[in-house]
Amino acid sequence: MRNLNLILIAAVAVMILGSCTSDQETLKDEIDEIESNLFDNPKETMDKDSARILVDKYVKYAEKNPEDSLALDYMFKAARVEVALGNYKDGLDLLNQIEEDYEGADEIARILLLKGIIFEDNLDNPEKAAENYRKLIEKYPDNEYARDAQHLLDNLGKSLQDLIDEFEKKNEGADTASVS
Repeated sequence: MRNLNLILIAAVAVMILGSCTSDQETLKDEIDEIESNLFDNPKETMDKDSARILVDKYVKYAEKNPEDSLALDYMFKAARVEVALGNYKDGLDLLNQIEEDYEGADEIARILLLKGIIFEDNLDNPEKAAENYRKLIEKYPDNEYARDAQHLLDNLGKSLQDLIDEFEKKNEGADTASVS
């Protein structure tokens, strides 16, 4: 009788684990299909309803499978879709969640850069942009995005005309130096 109980428990455990794996695969397949429909034809405008469903599935996958290698990637994709839809606060909320849940991950530098760009370009909040750029530079000075963050920080708040004037001034200096 005891062996029968052990066999039943083992069978139930296998069924539960198999169900989780199949749920995970089903969700991944659904994500792949929606991505294909949304992104395979870049000339068409993004279907907002499908994009919303995709964001929900990305987040659901990450919440159900936090240790899976796709979880962080799906959360980042969810944030990018939110930003593409103009839902900047929702995008930032997801980026903040990634930063908190995956502290120390290589992708955090990219997260900080994107947060800074959203604050600068979309939310007209140069203080928060600078905060994220500085945080990236301080925490990840050797990361490839640190140089980009420094460049963005150096040019934060400058108008297009200011940037053009600086560029022309640098070129004049280079032209004068090459003539000498």
